[in-house]
Order: sequence, then C-alpha cells, then structure tokens
Amino acid sequence: KNGVVRRGERRMDLKAALARRAGKKKKKQVFVDGKRAVSTTTIRLRSMEKEGVMERFTEHILEDGTTRRIPLGIAEKPEYVKEQEEGIYALKLMQWDSSEKRWSEERRIDRKASETLESLRFVTYNVWFSERNQDIRAKTLLNIITKVSPHIICL
Repeated sequence: KNGVVRRGERRMDLKAALARRAGKKKKKQVFVDGKRAVSTTTIRLRSMEKEGVMERFTEHILEDGTTRRIPLGIAEKPEYVKEQEEGIYALKLMQWDSSEKRWSEERRIDRKASETLESLRFVTYNVWFSERNQDIRAKTLLNIITKVSPHIICL
C-alpha cells in the first residue's frame, strides 16, 4: 500500500523490493587516481603509433570532469574499418524527399542546372553510436539538422 511492502520486519519501497527480486545489484563504485568514476566504458580507437591497428581502452570519466584511459591491448577491427581500408564505403547517397517526408535513394534534381546557389550549407557531426542516451541525442541532432536545413549532411 502506498508503494511500501513488508518483508519480514523490514520495510522498503516498492522500487527497491522489485530491484531486489530481479536480482539487480548496485553498481560497484570505481576509483581512478583517487577520484570516483561517474562513467566507465570500453572503447576502440585507431592507434596513433601503429598504422592499421585498433587499440582497446577502458575509459573513465571522473567526478571532476577529467577522463582517464586504461589500455587493454589490441582490438579486432570492426568490419566497416576493414572495408574502409580496402576502399569500400557502404554508405549510400540519400536525398531528402520533402513531399514524402523521408530519405530516398532516388536522384532527382529539384532545380534547373542554370540556377546557382547563393550559399551551400554543410552539417558534419562525429556521431557517438553508444546506446547511452541514444534516443535523446538522436532527437537533439535531428532538431539541429532541421533548424539548419543543410544541403549536405555528413554523419
């Protein structure tokens, strides 16, 4: 009743009881250089020193806003990196169809070849593909793109 359940002699709120039933454990706090890590993730990066090599790191974002990377060794290259090194790019050229309100592979020229643009707007973003806050980040990015109304978008 009122979000509180009894368990033996102890009382706990419903959320805590459900979490306990589901077997969820509180995340262990991680400290690096004596500072608490507020976020920890594993990342892969192209090596700056060794050509053609991907390296793995555990990246910690600390409570003071600084970042620490701890090397984990060599990582296997993702398929898209292997394809890029071979000169294969899987991305297709897409065009926004404003009447259909969707992206299309169809190539249509909306203006006459003799017309010239006064300006050309590009939007480029290095997009983070983590699932963390992905929905919010995607909506924010789409809002920015919509406001800018670029001719060319590179993500």
